[in-house]
Formats: sequence, structure tokens, C-alpha cells
Amino acid sequence: MKRPGSTRILALSLFCLAMAAVLIWVTMTPPIAVLIPDGPPSSGAPPAVMAPQFSMPPLGTFSEIAARPVFIPSRRPLPPPIPSNVPAVPPAPPQPPPAPPPPVNLTLVGIMIGAEGRYAVVRAGGSQIVTTLAEGQEIGGWTVFLILPDRIVLRVASVETEITFPAATSTQQGPAPAVTRPVIVPTPQLGQNAPRRPS
Repeated sequence: MKRPGSTRILALSLFCLAMAAVLIWVTMTPPIAVLIPDGPPSSGAPPAVMAPQFSMPPLGTFSEIAARPVFIPSRRPLPPPIPSNVPAVPPAPPQPPPAPPPPVNLTLVGIMIGAEGRYAVVRAGGSQIVTTLAEGQEIGGWTVFLILPDRIVLRVASVETEITFPAATSTQQGPAPAVTRPVIVPTPQLGQNAPRRPS
């Protein structure tokens, strides 16, 4: 039979050998790094990959885009805004209406048409002095525009008036009434010449 003391010594020796082997294995094995996340553990989600930080390039890089805007058809930069403190230019006042033409108080005495030109002999109302007028001359604020065999045409601005010979009756005294009308200039059609004054 074996003695109880020898059995205990054998078990203690085996335990010491096992502890020595574990100590040698721990000493010879390199350490393993373990990453501990800062936040709470996620439920099976993969670790998030952080994107690189974006930095704005300098404004000088976009000078070509500012000089030729993409969304403007003309590709020209917008004009600078008008300062709000600059007073707006008031609109120009409307032009006053033209003054009415002066009254006509002439009597047609005679008309002379010859190789040297056309002339009208007129007398102002209330006067016995006659005046000879050619086309283009002025009298009483009116211009002699046309001299015809039986009448003269006076013009001022855009208004015309005709003076004819007085009626040859014993009851009518004074000059013939003047007929005033606006000037109507006909527009020549395509292929037509402008109308000429009678000669």
C-alpha cells in the first residue's frame, strides 16, 4: 500500500508543474489589443466610417463663374443694384398742347401765275393796302404753302386753311370765310411715287 503522505506530495508536485506551465505560456504569449468603443454598443451594426472634413476653397477660385453666370442667357454679370438712398428721377412733365393757330383775316384780291412763279395778292382785313405773296412767305403767323388758280393754301404747324376769292354779290361784304382743316400727308404705297404739288 502507498502511504497517504506520498500521494499528497505527488498531487502537489503536479499542481506546481501545471501552474509553472501556465505562467510560462502567459509570459511568452504577446498581449492582444482590445478596442473599447466610446459610445454604447450597437446592435450588430458595423462600425461607422468617418468622412474626411470638408474645407471651403477661397473665393478667388470662383471668379470665372461670377464673371460669366451660368443661369443667365447672356452670360453677363448682373448690374450692380441701385442704392436705395439715391432719389428717383421724376418723370418729365407732359408737353403743353400746341397753341391754336392765329385767326385768318385776309381777302384774296388776285392771283398771278407765270413763268417767273406764282404770286397771290391779298389785303388784310380793314386795310386798303395790298400785299403780294409768293409760296413760302409768311403773313399773320401763317405760311403760304400753295397758290392755286382760284385759292391759296396757308399752313401753320399741322393746320391748313384755304382762302378763296370773295363771292361776287352785292350783299356779301368782306373777305370770304377761310376753311381750316388739319394737314393730311398721304403715305405712298409700295411702287408708287409721292404726289407732287401742281405746277
